[in-house]
Amino acid sequence: VRPAYGSGTQRLYSFRDVVLLKIVKRFLDTGVALQNIRTTVQHLRARGFQDLERMTLMSDGATVYECSSPDEVVSLLQGGQGVFG
Repeated sequence: VRPAYGSGTQRLYSFRDVVLLKIVKRFLDTGVALQNIRTTVQHLRARGFQDLERMTLMSDGATVYECSSPDEVVSLLQGGQGVFG
């Protein structure tokens, strides 16, 4: 990761940064509050990248849920809470 200095320079992002940006964009598109997104990103940054590979993030538009197993995903969907996976 390298910041851009001046005009005409390029920013370089790590793969993890790109994944986090995609997560932020998807949550914004589904109407999740920016404060909830910030909290989620802070939580995700504190965890290892391998953890991101094994989790599913879902939201009902207000709350972000972390699911680490298919059973948790099914439970959220059956309860009518998950709208984004």
